[in-house]
Amino acid sequence: MNPRMNMSVEECKVGYEYCAAFTCTKAGRAGFSRIQWYCAKIKSHFCAEVFTKLVAENITHSKGHKCQCHFGEMGQDMGNEQFVLPPIPDGMKCKVGQFDANEIGQLSEGKCLHDDHYCYIAKCTKDNEYFQTVWDCTDRPISAHITDQIGQKAEVALYCDALFGKKDMAMSNEHFTIEKLEEQVEMIKMMTTKKRRRPKKSTTITTPSTEFATTTMPTVTKQTVPATVEEATVMGYYRKQRNKFYDLIIWETAHSILLPLFSC
Repeated sequence: MNPRMNMSVEECKVGYEYCAAFTCTKAGRAGFSRIQWYCAKIKSHFCAEVFTKLVAENITHSKGHKCQCHFGEMGQDMGNEQFVLPPIPDGMKCKVGQFDANEIGQLSEGKCLHDDHYCYIAKCTKDNEYFQTVWDCTDRPISAHITDQIGQKAEVALYCDALFGKKDMAMSNEHFTIEKLEEQVEMIKMMTTKKRRRPKKSTTITTPSTEFATTTMPTVTKQTVPATVEEATVMGYYRKQRNKFYDLIIWETAHSILLPLFSC
């Protein structure tokens, strides 16, 4: 699939000393890669944070993407022409697919969402009857969470038992089978039964003595603040004001160039 590009050469306004670009990428099943070239007033480390926030609020309406800012040399014409569209990050992959009660279905290697960390297999029942087996990705290794996810997709009330791979281990469910899942379920049931049958230990509680030793707290002497600390406080105040000013410039620039982004 060829990327769509909309590029042109423009003269920067007075006061815009840098040719720059920002890139945003998101890994996984709903991943993407975007780049925008623009003129910048200042070179600031706030840039990436600002664009990440604005893209989430105004364009993608989701989290999980990462934006970076790239700057050419100050006063250099076409200083941003070397910045190119980055590839879409792969993200984690798992075995995905399903089989229904009639053994109809298919399996393949699939991409996970950016916040998925586990591969799993789940066997689901409906009204105590076998319904389907699912292989997929998830963000939480909890059977109840899987039950909700699969039930919402199937639009029926289900109960699912699930077996999960190690966190952030790609294709960890590749060799998971229904037999392996059922073995785990039986093992958990046996462990639960043993815990219920274990007799409770008697506990003896001893009432502590009401006599307590008196402890004298050390006296804390207030130290004199040197003049250098006051000077540092003043400098810190002006530094914060300067950073706020830089923030405003970055936000102004970001808002002005985000409108045409993703419009085509």
